Amino acid sequence: IELGGTDACAAYDVLQVNGQTILDGTLKVSLVDGFSPSAGDTFDIFEFGLTTGDFEDVILPALASALSWDTAGLISEGSLGVVPEPTSCALTAIGMLGAVGFFRRGSRSSYLAR
Repeated sequence: IELGGTDACAAYDVLQVNGQTILDGTLKVSLVDGFSPSAGDTFDIFEFGLTTGDFEDVILPALASALSWDTAGLISEGSLGVVPEPTSCALTAIGMLGAVGFFRRGSRSSYLAR
């Protein structure tokens, strides 16, 4: 599958299958014509009815920093998306909030047990 923009069929490949689709083997996605996907871009690369199986391997091109591929809808809907990666600062903040909540619960439990 080649992605060269966000317009289905005009700028990126779409595989349309009538009837049952059996997925197997390797899916390789390539970026062409200097295209660089952005956060929020979605590519409906497959149009099919009933599908069975799964790809043994999915090869996706590298994205700009702070972006990652969302493959959650690949098998069920035939779509790929581009999402922002959580930053390390955001992950640290979430971890700190979780630790504070854990220690607060622990202190309250100790206090109530007295």
